[in-house]
Amino acid sequence: MDGQPTSRNNHNKNCSFINCSSRLGPVLFTDNEQASTTNVNNTPTTCAITMTDVIIDGCRAESHNDGGFIADAPDKDTEAGAAWAGIIRTSGTWVGNLTLTNVEIKNCWAKYCCAGVFWNAMGDKNDSTRVPKLVVDGCKFHDNESERSGGAMRIETFCEFTGAQTEIYNNKAAIMGGGIHMYGYAAGNLGRYDFHYYLTDKLYIHDNEAQYGGGIGFQLTSACQLTAGSTFNLHLNGATVSNNRANVKGGGLYFENLSRPDQYYTVNLHLNRGQMNNNKANPNIEDNYDKTLGKTFYDKKDASGNVVSQEDNKSCGGAIFVYNTNISHDPNQAAVLTMNGNKAMRRGGAICVTGTKASADLKAISATGNIAQDGGGLACMSTSGVTKDNYSSITLGNLTLDQCESIGWGGGVFADRGKITINDNATITRSTTGNLGGGIHCRNQSILTINEATISNNTTNTGGGLYAQDLSTIEIGKATFEHNTAHKNGGAIYLVKGGTLNINNQARFTYNTVEEDGGGAICVKVNNDNAEEHISGTIQNAYFAYNKAYRGGAIEFDGINDGNSLIFTLRNNTMEHNEAKLGGALLINEAQVNYEGGLIRWNKAKYVEGGPKTSFGYFPYNWNDNCYRDRKFSGFGGGIIVSKDGRLSISKTEPFGIYSNEADIAGNDISTVCSDRSKYIGNSPMRAEYKYYPGKVEIPTPQNLNLSEFQVPVPKSAISWMEDYNQEDG
Repeated sequence: MDGQPTSRNNHNKNCSFINCSSRLGPVLFTDNEQASTTNVNNTPTTCAITMTDVIIDGCRAESHNDGGFIADAPDKDTEAGAAWAGIIRTSGTWVGNLTLTNVEIKNCWAKYCCAGVFWNAMGDKNDSTRVPKLVVDGCKFHDNESERSGGAMRIETFCEFTGAQTEIYNNKAAIMGGGIHMYGYAAGNLGRYDFHYYLTDKLYIHDNEAQYGGGIGFQLTSACQLTAGSTFNLHLNGATVSNNRANVKGGGLYFENLSRPDQYYTVNLHLNRGQMNNNKANPNIEDNYDKTLGKTFYDKKDASGNVVSQEDNKSCGGAIFVYNTNISHDPNQAAVLTMNGNKAMRRGGAICVTGTKASADLKAISATGNIAQDGGGLACMSTSGVTKDNYSSITLGNLTLDQCESIGWGGGVFADRGKITINDNATITRSTTGNLGGGIHCRNQSILTINEATISNNTTNTGGGLYAQDLSTIEIGKATFEHNTAHKNGGAIYLVKGGTLNINNQARFTYNTVEEDGGGAICVKVNNDNAEEHISGTIQNAYFAYNKAYRGGAIEFDGINDGNSLIFTLRNNTMEHNEAKLGGALLINEAQVNYEGGLIRWNKAKYVEGGPKTSFGYFPYNWNDNCYRDRKFSGFGGGIIVSKDGRLSISKTEPFGIYSNEADIAGNDISTVCSDRSKYIGNSPMRAEYKYYPGKVEIPTPQNLNLSEFQVPVPKSAISWMEDYNQEDG
């Protein structure tokens, strides 16, 4: 278009374009001379182009790359020459609107970017009132292929999906955006803009494929030339994005910010409502997962049975993968986003959030049946080496993760140097993992804060509701852990390899179960006596009931050596109706527990037939190992058992209510035991030359106790003490 101020409307209707070919825009190419762009009489309306009831079939954009290359990853996708493509192509200086109504684009091919509609019209950079818009109404874009990005569409500026539903399906892109590629504007400095893309129920994106973003790939790079402070906002407001596949990341949607810090761009993904189901981040069509535990990666086998291992963070984000960006929720878009049946070979079956200070505020989401190696539902990771202030984070509120699955870590949620906050009675339920953390797994100094949540009916090998390790910090408020199951340790919570655990506000632990070892509700374990692996914390105002394990029906504290490696304070908790073979409510082994008030009652230590029936509460170490292995040493400490350098110190000022507990062998309320590290020989284990490690209980005299709210203190007859030893017991 030249600089004349005349109306140049163009309307194409009821026509077909078959097998057209050119370097770019073989069906339509628009451009303006500078004089036309700046002419105020040329507006988006006067220069509009409309296409109605048009079929475009088998067209090719065969652009050359001027000696360049085809990039194989998003961060390399910056070569200028490769931008020449698009079956319908607008230039950056184009002024007019483009409206597509009932347009079908199919079987087209592009050597570089976009085998369908390439829209980057921006008009006059000095006049924000004359910014053109792409309007898409009731179109079908399918079976198109780009050798770079944007199988069906590439969108750089303002676009709207309206009217009848537009369907984008069966398209492919070699790098990014199998269906749609959204890219930060890079055709000249146009000032500061706030871009908003609304994906409403007028858009259905399915069965597309790319390396990054099988359905949609959104990318902002340092090549973007908008003024610093510009914002980019993608709103999921009712669209369906389903059954798409990414060979690397983001099966449904890949959302990435690679801009420079000095550009100060803000990139937001608003997850409000719609459907994102059955998307996959997975390099092969067939899901032949090798579920053998202990593998470093989520291995896959090809048709010949050969294992294909992925890099550490490849194949993440079955539905969504975000990097250095933000996910939020608009409360004015009140509805539910469903994310069901998504899969990631590596991490984040539904959503994976990673980078430096990336964040996700997830609300009103229902996610069921998502699968990954780690984080069947969600995964949160930070760039290696970042400080805690710059961790990536996920906040959950009014959200349900149901029946999510991993074969490694975190059936529901996985955090690696990440920050997880759970509010508004979010629910993680019926999730499973073959290894660690049925509901949640935290590692590498992750931070987990649970203010209000229900974590229930999750199952795993260790840590039914939550597994935390590597100096992770766990803060729990008004949460409910119920009906979680672990095969080995920690029916609800398992904490190991350093860190802290603080439970502060009316948390409830009920009906959690450990099938084999310790901590029906909570197991805290120290395996190595170095400072980094020491663990401490406080549990107060919590309720424990109907939990079961072999050791410590409610809680097991299991430290190492002299007990200084594991120090906890219990304050004003209630433990009742819990059951174990050793320590119906509480087991303290090589750990220090300061008990500052509370109630322990109606718990039971059950005897296992075939175990020793001693009354002195002593077992040598080899006997201990054998009996622990066979689960036969049993029936001691209906309320509490303190063993092997364990120490229980009762407060002189707070009420100590412990009564009506039951032990089948000894110590209805409290039992102490000790063990030695030498080999047991002879008839009596109490040989003088052996070194003993007794458990210790420090109970102040009754007159120093405040017993006004509880029954009388436990009588000595209810406690099994070392002095009860009888030589005849063997």
